[in-house]
Amino acid sequence: SIEMISTAPNLETFSIGDMVWAGTEIESLRPIINSSVTRFSWWGKKVKDNNFLCLAQSKVKELNVNICQFKMDELAQLVAAIPGVKGSVTIPYKKQRIIEGGEETIFYYPCKGKRSLIKGKDDKKIENYIWEFDKLVEKYRV
Repeated sequence: SIEMISTAPNLETFSIGDMVWAGTEIESLRPIINSSVTRFSWWGKKVKDNNFLCLAQSKVKELNVNICQFKMDELAQLVAAIPGVKGSVTIPYKKQRIIEGGEETIFYYPCKGKRSLIKGKDDKKIENYIWEFDKLVEKYRV
């Protein structure tokens, strides 16, 4: 539970979960609404009430999450709900560099339900994916 977060009036940056082994589960992100947190990172497994949109009612201006936990539509709604938000939430994929046998390959892991893409091989698909995401964000901002 992060229920007591509102009792820390000077807390601006709050990160919870583990980027390596995402096993953390919490009940809700709603307590952040009544906090002074402006930079929030969630690297856990599950928010039990599955309500990320409540962050739009908070002071959060930078949001970093594993976007692979979201469908593109869900991520676009979240970005649209927090005007001017910064952080990993604004990019509809996670980028990973792998070096094997001296050769570097860059993989793009998009939102849930989409297949991974390879830089150089799938550049047009990556461009289309970003275009689709931007259009969805635009749609939900209206």
